[in-house]
Amino acid sequence: MMYTRQSTLKRLMLAQIAIGNAIKDHALSKKLKEEGYDEKRLQVGLRKVENAQQLHSSQHVEYAFRLSATGELKQVHKAMRKAFVHDRNVARMALEPTPGLYEQLSLKGRVSNKREIFLHQMRHFYRQVQANKAVREAVEKYTLTPEAIAARIEQVEAFAAAMKKQQVQRGEAQVATRRRREAMADLDNWMIQFLFVAKRVFKNEPKQLDKLWGKPNQS
Repeated sequence: MMYTRQSTLKRLMLAQIAIGNAIKDHALSKKLKEEGYDEKRLQVGLRKVENAQQLHSSQHVEYAFRLSATGELKQVHKAMRKAFVHDRNVARMALEPTPGLYEQLSLKGRVSNKREIFLHQMRHFYRQVQANKAVREAVEKYTLTPEAIAARIEQVEAFAAAMKKQQVQRGEAQVATRRRREAMADLDNWMIQFLFVAKRVFKNEPKQLDKLWGKPNQS
């Protein structure tokens, strides 16, 4: 059996079985102890398995959180883009006769697809509308009331919070993935050395190797 060619989950399971059997089975433990793998050393390997299992589970949890945060952000982004495009078009109509105000709200050009730039565009637009009396009076005629603008600003900050949450979850998922990778590399190195010794010790006793992997006795 090529241990290193197995999936992460399979390697974790195989390592737990092999080390556990090496500790519990008297015939196995006696031979392995002669080669330096006493119970204390085997327990070190078992702790490496348990650590890697925990980090493997944590990585899956963090990845799920990341997917959830990304899905939430996509929904908020879609809704905010639709609302912002509508509000900009309203402002364009309302402010067309006053080029100076048109320029002040940066109404030329397109709404960016990049979230960071999109957030900046929205913040600039709604804050300018809220702060400028002439703009407020012009757009209010098209249902963009002060109350509606205040609500939009709250929604913009909710979008910013969703962006921050997604960034945090992405960072935590990356950390969890790195820690799992390091733990698995540590376990794999330990297992490769252990299996090298075990195969040499039981070279002429294939049934003992089968016992190490937990295979049933075929005799």
